[in-house]
Amino acid sequence: MPISRREFEKAELDPSLLIEEFLRSKADYAFTLRELMDELASRYTLKELMSGLISKGAEFTEEGLQKTLNSLEERGRIESTTIGHMVYYTYRETIGF
Repeated sequence: MPISRREFEKAELDPSLLIEEFLRSKADYAFTLRELMDELASRYTLKELMSGLISKGAEFTEEGLQKTLNSLEERGRIESTTIGHMVYYTYRETIGF
């Protein structure tokens, strides 16, 4: 499994980077919380997810992932919208240098 340069330099998996990089790679799509959990679980082992999340004080649960998504959105890295009763998350495209 490839890791990002930032993860390499920090020597640990960062759950927010995992989510951000996944959403960036699928920038033409938006995902629900459950869909993101399923995608991450299919790409990374539970041990990798738990070690990265535990080192950040989070858990690989819906609540832990929701906190991470909220943080990414507050920092302007992703955006969300509600359609019906479902919240969808997508990568926020940045323009500039």
